[in-house]
Order: sequence, then C-alpha cells, then structure tokens
Amino acid sequence: MKNTVVATSIIMTAYIAVMMFMLVLRPDQLSIDAAIYVAGSLISGLIVLAAIFLGSKTLDPFSPLVAILFTVSLGATLRAPYMVFEQSTSAAARYQMLGFQFSDVAGEVGWYVVGVAFLVIGYSVRVGRFQLERLSVFQDKPLNLNRFLFWSAVFVGLAAVGIASYIAVHNISLADGLASLSGKRAVTIDGGEGTVYGAGWQTFVGQVARYPFAALCLALVLGRLRAHWLWIAACIVLGVLAVAIPILGNTRSGVMLLGLTLVIALYYYGKLRLRTILIVAVSGIFVIGVLTELRAQNQGRANIHGNAVDAVLGSGNGLDSYRTALIIELAPDRVGFQYGRSLAAIGSGAIPRAVWPDKPMVSMGPWVKEKIFGHGVRNNGWPPGIIAEGFLNFSYPGIILLTFVYGVFLRYYYESLRPLRGRSLVGTLFYAFTIYPLCFTAVSNNVSLGIVAASIAIFPFLAFCYLAFGAWVRVRRPMPVFRYGGSRGGG
Repeated sequence: MKNTVVATSIIMTAYIAVMMFMLVLRPDQLSIDAAIYVAGSLISGLIVLAAIFLGSKTLDPFSPLVAILFTVSLGATLRAPYMVFEQSTSAAARYQMLGFQFSDVAGEVGWYVVGVAFLVIGYSVRVGRFQLERLSVFQDKPLNLNRFLFWSAVFVGLAAVGIASYIAVHNISLADGLASLSGKRAVTIDGGEGTVYGAGWQTFVGQVARYPFAALCLALVLGRLRAHWLWIAACIVLGVLAVAIPILGNTRSGVMLLGLTLVIALYYYGKLRLRTILIVAVSGIFVIGVLTELRAQNQGRANIHGNAVDAVLGSGNGLDSYRTALIIELAPDRVGFQYGRSLAAIGSGAIPRAVWPDKPMVSMGPWVKEKIFGHGVRNNGWPPGIIAEGFLNFSYPGIILLTFVYGVFLRYYYESLRPLRGRSLVGTLFYAFTIYPLCFTAVSNNVSLGIVAASIAIFPFLAFCYLAFGAWVRVRRPMPVFRYGGSRGGG
C-alpha cells in the first residue's frame, strides 16, 4: 500500500506540474484571471495530497482525508483546467461558468485555498475518540437467524409500503416507458411559498431494505451464513427493493452509494483489493452516464454531457472552487449573512416537509441557485460547499471557523470507528453507510445536508441491528482495540 501512496502522489503532482506549466505555455488561452483561478484550484489539491502523503505511512482509500481529496480534485484540481481549456468547445464546461467570467472569481478563489487548508488542519488535530466498542450492538456476535429473518421481513414490508406509496403519490405508470420511470420527482404541498417536496417519508421508508440487504450480503461473503439458494434469492429481493426508490427518483447517488457501502465493508474485511475497487469505480461512471441520459429524456431537455469527461467534470459535483468564489463575491449584496441559520437545519432535517412546510432549509442548493444566482428552481440547485457556507453564515471568519471545526469532527469520527472496521460487522457497515454523507455531501454540498443524510441512514440501521443482533447495553469488558499494521490502516 505504501507503493500506492507514492504512485498516487507522483501522478497527482505530475498532473499539477503539467497544468502549472500550461499556464505559462499557453498564454493565448489564459487571461491573468483564469490563471489565478486555475492556480488556486491546483494548489488546493496539492495541500490535501501533501497531508495524505505526510500524515500516514499507509493509505486508507476510504478515510475522510481521501474523500476530501476526491471532492477537491473533482471540484477544483481537475475541473479548473477543464473549464479553462474546454469552454470554447464543451457545452457542459460553458454551463459551469454560470453566465460569469473568470474575472468574477479571481479575487476570491484564494479563500477557497484557505478553506481547504483549514479543513486539513482541523483533520490533523487529534482529539481522542469515543469508545463505540463498549456498546453491545457493536460487539461481533453470531447471527440469530430467527431474529434476523423476522426483522428482515418487517423491514421488507416497510419498504414495500414506502415504494407503493411513492408510486401512488407520483402517479408512476409502467405503461409510460423506461425514461418515465426514472426522473426527478416532486409534489407541491399546501403551506410555504411554492413549497415542493420529494415524497420525504416515502423515500425514507422505501429504502429501509438496504440495511438487511447489506448485512445479509456481508454475512454471506464472510461465511457467517452458508451460501444457500434461499439466501441468494433473499439478497436479490432485498437488493431490488433497496434500489427501487433511487431508480424511480433518478437519484444516481442512491444506486451508487449502496454499492459503495458494500465495497467499503468488503475492503475492510480484506475481501476486495484496491485494483478491483478501481474497476468498480470506472463501471460506476458508465452507470452515472446512463442515469443522466434517462434524467435528460424525462425532463425533455438535451443532454449536454457528450462524453465521460463532460459527465464527470461538467457535472458540478464536488467542492467547486469556481462556484465557491462566485458565492463569496455575490452573496453580501444579494442575500446578506445567515448567522447560523443554515446550520440550525440539522435539528429539523428528519421532520418531513409535508408535516412542516416552512422548516429551515436542509439543502442550500435550491436557495443558492434562486437567491444568489437568480435562476428558477425545479427540484435541484447549486450547492455552496462547506467553504462558501461558512462565508454565508459568518463572513470571512466563518470560512476558517466552519472548515476547521468540521475537520476536527471528521478526525474524531474516523478514530472512533477505527478499531471496529473489519472487526465488527455492525461497526464496519456503520462506517460504510456514513462515510459518504459526512465526508463528501457535507463538504461539497453543505454541512446540514450531510449530517442529516448520515443521521437518516444511521438511526434505522442501528434500530435494525439492535432488533436483529443484540441488546443495547454497555459492557464491562470492551472489545480489544485492534491496531492495523497492514493495508487496512492509515488515515
């Protein structure tokens, strides 16, 4: 794994060096403003890469720091050169410009670098850990088949009710064709000012089958259960139910995250090599392309993502440096400061909007798109990212404060679960279900959305484990703290 760290570092450093060289080599395509934007985006990626290389002798590909590298690379280090050099030929690249110029972001992109730096600095602070292994639910116990089967059946029933209600609410018909089955959906409800919601409780309940599905798959692979055809059939049924809502709602991440959860769990148990994971990741890009095309057909618009590069770098995903700088530039005159209102949504996020239409916004994307950029909102938006969110709440000091504090939190979360990964089935899946919302969604979208998404995954998962595996009590003799000495360690 040390060779992987070195190879990855060499590749990323070489890429950044080449891009820096192109800033000088191709002045005909680069104004000074574009060069500043690209340079700031490249430096941000280099900061995270240096933290990974210097902070650990081994590489954990699913650590929060690697997730930060991924979102920064996607939203800045790779996207900035793409936007500069492809804007004249790619509709997707032009769309990411949001109708502005590089001169509008050059003066603020330095704050993106500052935010990334303090996120990494916060993560570097060691603040101890919570001993989750003292909780009985995280102890690795043999499966009780009767309890597991009973509560799996209960969760299957709940999922079936949620899916049926989701189909009824959105009036989905199999007769309308494949494209109509997969599309962004929302329902207008009374209360609020034009409030729409995506059938919140139906979406939540309709996906609870993913918890017994993940537990059953992992138990089969680990040999906790014999590979009998009944268990295989149960996996197929649970899997279909688990992805039904994401497919019907065309939430591409919903399908991918279920697969990612299993990949992470199998990796920590030593059942998957990093090479296999990379193959799965490449396949995932193809799946995203298919779902993107289905979404475009359903919404009656042209698909501007003409190739895989456009689909990935032109998607707007990741901690976007261009959008971050624009929000910092425009927000003071257009919306003012929020003084913590976006973070207050953490406490109300689990309440369905059908029950509380005027609850605080959990996802800031639609609000940013409408209030700051003046674009009409359908069912999606332009998320600010953690750096711009800090600015929107507390101006420039908020950038430093929010990124640093959240970086400390991510390290605490990572260290608390470290001894459980690959040792406790429940603890491993706990980490696998939460790593993406806490380390990608919260960083690239906004903090409240990530924490609420993780909470929505955690509570039903722990409820299932409590009912299907063991009692929720503290034990006097906790599970030993295992220290990784091989390829599954690092941070």
